[in-house]
Amino acid sequence: ENALTSMLSWYRALIQYPAHLPRNPRLEMPALVMWGGQDFALGRPLANASVKVCEKGELVMFEGANHWIQREEAEKVNQRLIEFFAA
Repeated sequence: ENALTSMLSWYRALIQYPAHLPRNPRLEMPALVMWGGQDFALGRPLANASVKVCEKGELVMFEGANHWIQREEAEKVNQRLIEFFAA
C-alpha cells in the first residue's frame, strides 16, 4: 500500500513541478541505459531517445523483461552494473 502511494505521489509531483531542461541536453559522462524490451509503460522508442542524449551512452535491452528489470533480471542487471562501474 505505501509503495503504491509513494509511486503515485512521485508521478503527481513530476506533473506539478516539471523539470526545466536545457533545449539540447547532453550528458557527457558515461551512461548505461538498461531497458526492458517488453516494457508496458515506457516503450522502446523512449529507450533509444534516452541513449541519444548521451555522449558516451550504451543501451542494454533486456528483451524478456518488462518495466521492472531489476526484479525480473536481477543477476543480469547486477552483472552489467558491475562491468559498467569497473570500466
